[in-house]
Amino acid sequence: RAKEELINKERLALKQGTLFCSRLLKRLAGPELENAIVQLILGELDNLSKEQQQLLKNAGKKETGPIKIFSAFKLDAARRSNIEKALHSIIEQKTAVEYRQDDTLISGLRIQIGSWNLGANLEDELKYFSESGNAVV
Repeated sequence: RAKEELINKERLALKQGTLFCSRLLKRLAGPELENAIVQLILGELDNLSKEQQQLLKNAGKKETGPIKIFSAFKLDAARRSNIEKALHSIIEQKTAVEYRQDDTLISGLRIQIGSWNLGANLEDELKYFSESGNAVV
């Protein structure tokens, strides 16, 4: 019983922490933060392991539709170009890219290539943070 009570308190604290972070990050969200996240993504793409690059390449070859890039804010032409160059260099083929704005991301991007997803945005990070509480034991 005491252990169950402790687990419930930990889950409540995690839920409250997530809510606090969510509210704070929504206030800080903007094009400047999104640009920093885009730079982070570009760096991550440059540092993918050979295995990760191969998985991405395979996903790109299997996919017949466009690469889908969701962003919280509108991306300028230079940022779009940098993202496309990075992705095309990994998948080694020119694939159409479709951009969509999704303000639920708060700030950042979500990239879909077939079944492969890269989430570098505040919504996915907060969701992961809050769901990690389900593993509290």
